[in-house]
Amino acid sequence: MRELLTVREATEILQSCGIECQFHEVKKWAIEGKIKAKHENRVYRIGLDDVYDFLEILWKGSSYEIGINDETKISRLIQENKEIKDRIIQLEKENKILRQKLSSLK
Repeated sequence: MRELLTVREATEILQSCGIECQFHEVKKWAIEGKIKAKHENRVYRIGLDDVYDFLEILWKGSSYEIGINDETKISRLIQENKEIKDRIIQLEKENKILRQKLSSLK
């Protein structure tokens, strides 16, 4: 028999695998059908295998994708690092603008 988890237990597994999510997000994914779940008496139960299937879908195309070779993984990590650096620069610019607006209000 397949092990069924509560939404809270499924959330804990996803978090332990590095997915930044909260209980309400996982429940929303179950309601929307993004993660397979059984619905009984307003309670969602998620199969352990379904949690891992969901992880595989999330990781596809990322450096965490299962089964990729080291060269692909490194290439994807470099690209992800560049995207994070670009996002930091963008956020620093936005922060500077907001600080200037705030100081002009004083």
